[in-house]
Amino acid sequence: MITEGLKVALPESAPQQEWEKLRKKIWKHTAKRNLLAHYTVAPNFPKDGAVTLRLTRSIFDTRDKERRTIDLQQLEEYERLFRQLATVIDAFTVKITPSLSQ
Repeated sequence: MITEGLKVALPESAPQQEWEKLRKKIWKHTAKRNLLAHYTVAPNFPKDGAVTLRLTRSIFDTRDKERRTIDLQQLEEYERLFRQLATVIDAFTVKITPSLSQ
């Protein structure tokens, strides 16, 4: 829907090509976002006795049986990538906004 709206609002090909590249970057981050959005915080009881928290899928999630967890280091990396993507999206928005006002 956004792509079609841009075609109408900005018929030149340069912004459309830039949007396509950006859209692909956004799509690559979708899986990470969905992973975080559908996970929950759960206690972790490793054998060394140190109780920690982790992100994991709900026990009621029946998709596949893989129980992947996300540790703090991975979570921090996701945050860094999301912030980096947000900066690129913001720059694109600033760049095309003057053209939308016409």
